[in-house]
Amino acid sequence: MIRKINFEVDENLIKSDLKNDTIPRELLDNGDIVMAEFEFSSDWDNAVKVAQFSKGNTEYDPQILEHGITCVIPKEALDGGFFRIAVLGKTRTGKHLRTYSKLITV
Repeated sequence: MIRKINFEVDENLIKSDLKNDTIPRELLDNGDIVMAEFEFSSDWDNAVKVAQFSKGNTEYDPQILEHGITCVIPKEALDGGFFRIAVLGKTRTGKHLRTYSKLITV
């Protein structure tokens, strides 16, 4: 089964729909795939976007957002405690975009 977490990106801020930015255990107990789905403010229009996941000093491979809005959250990021998520983008005119990182508790 595929589970989904929603994120809203407004300029350089990222917010989740999770209560207290914590993923409930029941989302992870079955080994299901966990997807991140994003909604972006207009300044991200026409930008190529990737999600960046990290934990401590470890950065996981950037995840290209399919159709500009979804990606799989790496299983390694979901293992134990917490992870950080940020979104990076580049517009057709070459402008670089980046959110602050958001701490998500697991």
